[in-house]
Amino acid sequence: MMTTLNVSSEKPKLAEIEVKPLDKPSKNTTGIVYVEGSPVYFIKKYNINEKNRQKSKEREIRAVSFFNECQLLATPHLRYFGEDHIVTDYAGKLTDVPVKDAVEAVADFHSKSLARESFPKDFEGELFQNQCRLRGKIRFKKNPEIVRQLWSASELEEKLDLVPPSEYGPIRKILTHGDIHKGNVQRTESGAIIFIDFERAYFDSPTWDFSRALLDLNPNEVEGVIEKYTRLMKNTSLLEMGAEKLRKLILGDALYRLMTDFIADRLNPGFEEVAKRHYGRDRQFVEAVIIPNLK
Repeated sequence: MMTTLNVSSEKPKLAEIEVKPLDKPSKNTTGIVYVEGSPVYFIKKYNINEKNRQKSKEREIRAVSFFNECQLLATPHLRYFGEDHIVTDYAGKLTDVPVKDAVEAVADFHSKSLARESFPKDFEGELFQNQCRLRGKIRFKKNPEIVRQLWSASELEEKLDLVPPSEYGPIRKILTHGDIHKGNVQRTESGAIIFIDFERAYFDSPTWDFSRALLDLNPNEVEGVIEKYTRLMKNTSLLEMGAEKLRKLILGDALYRLMTDFIADRLNPGFEEVAKRHYGRDRQFVEAVIIPNLK
């Protein structure tokens, strides 16, 4: 049964608990909780402002609970939560899965989700609404000096105009993972693929979900990965729009995601290192993928 870590009647004595932080690049603090010397739980502490922290935590708790119940994709079970953290089961020694090796798992998740008759009504509420496309365009126009640090603002605006937010409206929505990259796609010691980190799990189109994965790829891998995903999704409603339009909307969502985070990381204090770490990746993606291929 899910409860808060602070009130659990089964909580061991504090002297028996040790938390060993994980040394992985992240906006949050993560670690393994050892009880009497054995790894039992995974803990994530949110390092974001209070308003966003509460929304992220609520979204993640609801998403993980839903996926634990319906098994559309594999994720560790949620056990506890507190004001600024969540605790899930320890899933053993995990290794990052490159997204190019996880395309089948993502397509399977999306196919099963699209085949589902309906989703809970609360996913249509404000907490799960993705405003990143609309907010991204607003931020884009308000911060041209930041945009120019990446690329020509006028050229990027022309690309965004090719994929207005209204183009995504007719696509069937699913509860997305929301942040598919190699740090959030893990392989267990038995070889199974599991997904972690659901704080950006919006109720949106599969294109939004898949677009994040592209940012982890080398530019010369992008077209092949999109083609593979499209092939795996051929018997779903997503392909009713045709393969070329699907490709265009995936690339459009990749640009929306990239620009939203690029600007936000430079406006939010404390994210300077994240901004530096992603700059080369973002510029290369725009230059080698978006400019020549989003038409």
